[in-house]
Amino acid sequence: MKKIVSILLAVMMIAAIAVPSFAATITKESDPKTADVQVMTKTTDKDNNDPENYTVTIPAEIAVPWGEKTAWDASYTVDSQLKLGAKLKVSAAAENEGKMTNAATDKFLTFTVAGGDVAEYPELNTAVKSATTVTIADFNAPIAEYVGHMIYTVEYVAA
Repeated sequence: MKKIVSILLAVMMIAAIAVPSFAATITKESDPKTADVQVMTKTTDKDNNDPENYTVTIPAEIAVPWGEKTAWDASYTVDSQLKLGAKLKVSAAAENEGKMTNAATDKFLTFTVAGGDVAEYPELNTAVKSATTVTIADFNAPIAEYVGHMIYTVEYVAA
């Protein structure tokens, strides 16, 4: 039984590599003198690698001038070329409820994030900028450098 299965498997493998490729051939005797050729894309690049890519650029730091109570730019930028049906989900949020501290004092400031909710980006994006901002509502502490942190999260969702 094993020999029969082995022989059948060998014959099937030979048959698979023996499939002829059909080319369009037009000769002097051909009528009509046209050929329909299918043009298609591959889903890999010329080196047979996956060409899917994305970059989400976030700010390294956001420095708000002392006393500035208006919204301050904290936007990120998305560049992507994804597979059909795939998407990116990006969000930004204040860490530790937006608490900003300074080691020299027990006082603190608080900032809020607007436009940081989860945003979905489809397959193709070129320099799409978010509308994310931070606001320090009240500067009720001694003048000093206070530091807080934001967390930007990027999630790739496959098709």
